[in-house]
Amino acid sequence: MKAGMAENELRTEDKLSDKMMQITEEDILRSTLLAYKEIYFVYLDGNGYRMVYPKNGTKTGGHNTIENCFQKDGKFSDEEKDIREFLSLDNIRNELTKKDVIDYKYRRNLGNGESEWCLLSLMAGERKQGIPKTATILIRNIDDMVRKEEEERQELAAAVKRAEKDSLARMDFLSQVSHDIRTPLNVIIGMSSIAEKAPEDKNRVQDCMEKINTSGKHLLTLVNEILDLSKIENGKMQLEHMEFSLNEVMNEIAMMTQGMTAAKRQKFTMQFNHIVNEAVTGDKNRLIQIILNLISNAVKYSDTQANIEIEAKELPDERCGYGRYCFTVKDNGIGMSAELVEHIFEPYVRGTGKEVAQCTGTGLGMAIVKKLVQQMGGTVSVESREGVGTKASVCIPFLQRKNELPDQTDKIPKSFRESENEGKLFPKQIHALLAEDNELNAEIAADLLKDFEVSVTVAANGKEAYDAVLQAEKGTFDCIFMDMEMPVMDGMEAAIKIRESGIDGKELPIFAMTAGDFDRNAAEIRTGLIQESIGKPIDRKRLSQILTAYFS
Repeated sequence: MKAGMAENELRTEDKLSDKMMQITEEDILRSTLLAYKEIYFVYLDGNGYRMVYPKNGTKTGGHNTIENCFQKDGKFSDEEKDIREFLSLDNIRNELTKKDVIDYKYRRNLGNGESEWCLLSLMAGERKQGIPKTATILIRNIDDMVRKEEEERQELAAAVKRAEKDSLARMDFLSQVSHDIRTPLNVIIGMSSIAEKAPEDKNRVQDCMEKINTSGKHLLTLVNEILDLSKIENGKMQLEHMEFSLNEVMNEIAMMTQGMTAAKRQKFTMQFNHIVNEAVTGDKNRLIQIILNLISNAVKYSDTQANIEIEAKELPDERCGYGRYCFTVKDNGIGMSAELVEHIFEPYVRGTGKEVAQCTGTGLGMAIVKKLVQQMGGTVSVESREGVGTKASVCIPFLQRKNELPDQTDKIPKSFRESENEGKLFPKQIHALLAEDNELNAEIAADLLKDFEVSVTVAANGKEAYDAVLQAEKGTFDCIFMDMEMPVMDGMEAAIKIRESGIDGKELPIFAMTAGDFDRNAAEIRTGLIQESIGKPIDRKRLSQILTAYFS
């Protein structure tokens, strides 16, 4: 059977070989000619042209001028006049003396208002003493090639324009953000100087401290926006999945919003009557960030005594077990032009009016909102009219749960409840190991921990923290606050070694502290290498949450 198949294959190959041998030079030439529209032979000594292909083309004889071969309707078009010059016999002799092949691109007039792009290839033939005596002209249609070149040229021009626009936007951004960062820094440095001059004036010092605190928080917001956008664009933003109550979220937002609107004597209203399932799972903190960004814009770009409205409602979602929650923020502020609305979600974009110039901001807020909402599977839209106001709407799907939220009482420190525990925040004295290489940061962190009645031992780097755990008696430390970026041994390496050190090292809660991107610690949190992350500057509320969760 196999032998028969082999014989058939050999016969097939023999037949194919026979057919190949039967192909003549004329067959090859015929297939080659299909690529060309016309072929001419040029007699440089005889001053004449002859059409070689197609055979049914114009019969021009042996001694004809270029006009006989290339004229249309008895005359040259404007675009074809250069061809006559290029193909003059003197020019051909001169050009082909230097080269064997010359290409020339031109547009051919076809009549009836139509034209086509052609490539004319001029090739030297017989030579005598280096001087060409004959030449061949090959003409083929290159409309597709020219069209592609034009498309690529337009794409390149558009890319250059986008790059120039991005460059200008970034320059504007750097200029704006430089101003916005320097403003709170100026307040911080200036108020510190004033407080130093009058240490005995407690009211003045207190006023300076409050302004320093406010400016510091504003500066932190600016920096966080820049970092957030960078994380999102690099695909490093990780969403959390936690159980939370939308009712609690809206109450938190209402408390924060009332402070903003009260400062400008604006009227603030909230409608939260259309939520049936308030118990959901998702990223609570990012939701608050999104809504507060919309509210902040409404407050900033509205005059005093303006109206700020927030409405929340629940809609059905196509996925089973999910609800689509829509949050709308409306104001009757200065509004935006149609052009600005069109670009409002692009980074670094801000309005140019006098009112906008008076408001601090980076032009990153709405770009961050759009990217966060998209990452959460939602949609965002903005409607606005100059002098009328703005309406921003966000719709995000959340996994729904039963409207039975866990009792949060046990997660609140006893000092924050009505019941008492002999005046102590926690049932036992907490002793923390603080690994921090920066002395000022260590002093600040230790002071914050002491506010929560936590005793602190400070290590200057990861190696000192590791040695402290090894040398201490079991149970000496209740937890470790570990800076991630330290000399000698960084926080992550120290955490690994501590985990491998013994019983205490396996059980000790380790809380990562970082001024950088603490989302990168998510994998270590999942594997139990570290338990929590806390950013710098340390947020008192976040610190309270961590201590409460582990020690109350």
